[in-house]
Formats: sequence, C-alpha cells, structure tokens
Amino acid sequence: MINTHTHFDSLHSLYSDKIESFMLDMIDDTVTDERSILNDAIRHSLLNGGKRIRPLLVIASNCLFSDDIDAILPLACSLEIIHTYSLIHDDLPSMDNDDLRRGKPTCHVKFGDDIAILAGDTLNTLAFEILSTYLTSFSDKAVLTIIQMISKNMGISGLVGGQVLDIKSSNKELNIDHLNNLHQKKTGALIQLAITSPAYLHHADPLVIKELESFGSHLGLLFQIIDDILDVVGDKSMLGKSPGKDQVLNKLTYPGIMSLDACRDIANQEKNSALTNLNHLKNTYHYDTKELLAILNFTFDRSY
Repeated sequence: MINTHTHFDSLHSLYSDKIESFMLDMIDDTVTDERSILNDAIRHSLLNGGKRIRPLLVIASNCLFSDDIDAILPLACSLEIIHTYSLIHDDLPSMDNDDLRRGKPTCHVKFGDDIAILAGDTLNTLAFEILSTYLTSFSDKAVLTIIQMISKNMGISGLVGGQVLDIKSSNKELNIDHLNNLHQKKTGALIQLAITSPAYLHHADPLVIKELESFGSHLGLLFQIIDDILDVVGDKSMLGKSPGKDQVLNKLTYPGIMSLDACRDIANQEKNSALTNLNHLKNTYHYDTKELLAILNFTFDRSY
C-alpha cells in the first residue's frame, strides 16, 4: 500500500521553508512600544506549525501553469494568514471556546480575548496589504480580480457567513443540505480560492477554471467531513486540539446526523469526484496534477 502521507510530507518539506520565511518577513518587528504584544500574539498564532494545506494548494495549483514559486508566495501566504485570523476568532470563548490549537494554548488563552481579537483583525488586513503590494508578477487587472474574489468569499457570502451558520445551527436541524452549504462557505470557500486563484492570475481557460472550482468544492467538503470524523475518533496528541468539542457545543456535524461509516462513505464519494476532476485536467488539458493529487490523498487519509 502506498503511504500517501509520504507524498504530502515531501511536498510540505519542499515548500514549507519558503512559506514560513515569507510570513515571518511580513510581521512588522519595528514596533517596540505597547503594540509589541500584538506582534507576539500574531507570531504565536501564525508561526505555530500547522499543515499549511491552503498555501500548499495555491502552490500546487500554480504549478499547473508555472514553476515560479516565489511569484505566487504572496497569494499562498495571504490565504494562510486569513485562515489563521479565522482560527483565532473561532477559538474565542464567545465562539468555540477552545484552549488548544496546534498543540499550544490558543491566542486568547495566552494573550487575552482583547489581544486575540485584535490579532485576528490585524491578520485579516495584513493579507490584503500583501496581496496589493507583493503580487507583482501578474497584471494589475488579474490581481484586482483576485482581491475582489477573496474579499467577497471571506465575507457574508463565504467564510464569515459560514461561521454565522455554524454558530446558529445545531444537531436538531438534521439537514445535510444545510450542513453542506455551511461548510462550503466556512471551510470550502478558502480552499476553493486557493485552488482557483492561480488559474485566474494566469488567465487560464474558463473550462479549466470550472474544473478547478469543482475540484475545490469536493476537496473542501472532504476536508470538513474528515475533520468532523477526527473530532469524534481523533487523538488529542495527534490533532493538536481538543477532540469532542463539536458534541459538547451541540454543533451540526456529519457524525451528528449519520453514522461514522456513512460519513466515510460520503468522504470516499467526495474524494472520487475530486479525483475525476484531476484526471480530466490531466487527460484533457495535459496538466501535471501530481501535487494536487498528493494533497487530495493526504486530506482523505489524514489523522491530524
């Protein structure tokens, strides 16, 4: 049996230093007054390990069109920065009330709710500063399109809207369509952007973009289904966060409305659909999809 983690680990090893170095460079270390605690909180949350799925997806998608990794790094890291801001706010006592993230105390536990909220706010704006300043290898029009897409999909139509649906939903609704819609926004929007944005920057064929959108949709749902399964069966030391939180909070989840076996069946269906997209990109358009495939396999098989 092929160890799919090995392929993902190789991908991670290949690009992680560039990702971490770029994000470190984006943190303003010139502040020495009371605001320095904000930088400490940002460092704690942003440079705190993690799978880096989203920036790796950006790089893997970009590799369909170009091998220039440095050119796409601002986009890759901006989406990871947005993801980190959303995690900081998700972990707050008024939201999911988590005290552990990536094996370390969450931002609000270490720095207080006030600084955690401001750290999230700062990261959200930093992402757009990076996009508008450092994404210089592409046309201004393409960059503006990307900024518009990200802005729309991170607001009420996407990530934040999904967070509201998550907060206001409970197991009592028992509605898989509602659950899919919730996670297409909260989790899927950012994952789909990571996959499609490079195609827009490279002015790819609209049919290719449509195939990537479909792949991103299936991958986003797969990621969340596996996440929900791991919240039930995962190991705390492996996850780096506290399992069982969804049930405590009475959140609407896939295992909350169906058996674990049924969840795994749906995950398998989403993986196969995503695989069909990759095969189409490979066979019809002759793209090398091995890096996207590595991330897909890891997402399906992951234990953390």
